[in-house]
Amino acid sequence: MKSYYLVFFTFLLLCMSCGEKKAQRPQVIKNAEPNPPKEISTENEDDDLLNEAPAINPTKDFGSLGMDLLEKESIGNFKLGMAGEAVEKIIGPAEKKTAWEFWGADAAHHQEWTYQKLGLGLGMVKEEDQKISLERIMISAPSKLKTKRGIRIGSSRAEVLKIYQSEIETPNQDDMLLAGSIYGGLLFYFDEDHKVNEIQIGAFAE
Repeated sequence: MKSYYLVFFTFLLLCMSCGEKKAQRPQVIKNAEPNPPKEISTENEDDDLLNEAPAINPTKDFGSLGMDLLEKESIGNFKLGMAGEAVEKIIGPAEKKTAWEFWGADAAHHQEWTYQKLGLGLGMVKEEDQKISLERIMISAPSKLKTKRGIRIGSSRAEVLKIYQSEIETPNQDDMLLAGSIYGGLLFYFDEDHKVNEIQIGAFAE
């Protein structure tokens, strides 16, 4: 009789042990190391998908490049920082001048000088010492002026890209190109024929 009970209890323990192992199996699978990732080949990738976004050069500081352009570039005989008196000696009094406007961003007063017949607009700034200087230049037709590197109204988009390529961060825009950054540089606008119809030099954000 004792042998019978011994066999019975042994069989019962074995069944319980098997049940515990079955209950633990999902936990073991869950915690197991995943299969190593398969290598992904790009040999047959669609070129259009691979080139969706333009390449970005993280080593270029377009803000600094723009500041350099502000210092070295000019349009005709006009260069940023020129005194208002010097501007008027070259081109005479403006056809129109706006009222002085105070900007909190730089704590200075600003005014626009317009020479409509010449296709020229000048942004002037007056500091606390009351000195007036040139801070922005804008040209459009019928202006014959050109940038220091030779771009003028009517130049092609391809010419602008060729000459200012190293300072343009986003070269894939059709209607405009910015050399430098919005905090300083040159801005070129184009017409439907991809010809320059407006050029600005200065800062484009307060």
